[in-house]
Amino acid sequence: METCFVNLIEPGDTVIVCQNGVFGSHMKENTERAGASVVMVEDEWGTAVDLNKVEEALKANPGAKALAFVHAETSTGVLYCLTPRPCAPLLPNTVPYLLLMR
Repeated sequence: METCFVNLIEPGDTVIVCQNGVFGSHMKENTERAGASVVMVEDEWGTAVDLNKVEEALKANPGAKALAFVHAETSTGVLYCLTPRPCAPLLPNTVPYLLLMR
């Protein structure tokens, strides 16, 4: 996970990070260590992140460099029935990276 963030994210970037378990918090920490600004989309641990919240965060942060979330949040047992294809309509052309951690 850390390798992904330090190679893609630079100081001053904005990254939208979804958190619904411990690994979402690790993504936040990695993003902050890379010097980026973090926009958190949080949901109750053990539930999937609400895609409406993700869409709102994307609209509110049009310059975001990445959207990051955990596909299989093993700390809570949440597995997203989500692939990049359902995310595509949410992603404006200005978000170059979808960081999907497993």
